[in-house]
Amino acid sequence: MKTKKLNRGLAIGAALLVGLGGYVTFDYFNFKSNKDDIKAAVENYLNESAKASISQDGNCREAIEKVISDKWGYNEFYSKSYVMSYTTADDITSSLNMLSDHEMEEGHLTDCTVTIANLKVSKAGPNLAQAEATVVMNIKGVGPAHILTPHGITNTVFDTDNYNRGNGFTASSTFKDLEYSGKIEFDDDTTFFLEYDDGDWKIVGANAYIKDFVIEDSDGKEIDLDKASKGETSKSGDDDNDSKTDSKADAGKFKIKLPDGTMTDIPEDASIADLEQLPEGAEIIRVGSEPSAANTSDDSSDEKSGGEG
Repeated sequence: MKTKKLNRGLAIGAALLVGLGGYVTFDYFNFKSNKDDIKAAVENYLNESAKASISQDGNCREAIEKVISDKWGYNEFYSKSYVMSYTTADDITSSLNMLSDHEMEEGHLTDCTVTIANLKVSKAGPNLAQAEATVVMNIKGVGPAHILTPHGITNTVFDTDNYNRGNGFTASSTFKDLEYSGKIEFDDDTTFFLEYDDGDWKIVGANAYIKDFVIEDSDGKEIDLDKASKGETSKSGDDDNDSKTDSKADAGKFKIKLPDGTMTDIPEDASIADLEQLPEGAEIIRVGSEPSAANTSDDSSDEKSGGEG
């Protein structure tokens, strides 16, 4: 009897192994056939996120909530993970709820597109998939706007590298008329976790970090937000260098003041010998400054003009 029971147990165990093997094989091939659908789900989500972030008044709350409702699902591990810091639907919804309508209307995006490259899909478990991609979001906007990214809710002014390099100013109203374009680049291993649910692949978690985010003016120059917060329109980078160069050029510009008070430029081909032949009473002065003592005395004028006798 013991032998028969043992044989029966072995038979049941073998049947279970065969069944499990068959399920795993079926699940694997079923996953392979769904790879295109999984990629499409990620691409669609990112494109819809970009589209939802564009508005006339900045209040894109309802549009973002609809994207979350349509594209996100729930998974016991990925949606409430204590192992890694995943972005979840709850995280995004909580961030939105913390923003008042006034805060959302302080800025708005006029354009937002996303570029997705190197999208790769792998199996993460039964009915689970993992997708990695290189993600770049291109934006145009006015004032501090809010955008739905793989990172969650991102502010187009206060989350930029421009702002983080500044002095910690926080008055968002000072940026309400600021016009800019920008590019949000994420780490190459931006990851989405998806679960097959009722015929659709739903996102249940995301892991993304901003690698580079700078906003620029209409000339493609990085905006100095410190100056912009004080109402200054001068730009950073090359413009600063240009202004310094211009200041130095102005500071070093000289003209000839003739005895009758007439101002004239020094000829570009003038030599020192030419300047020594200036008429009596003529002065060489720095633009915007008082004539130097060395050039105002009668002796110096005589000396420059060659003197008398």
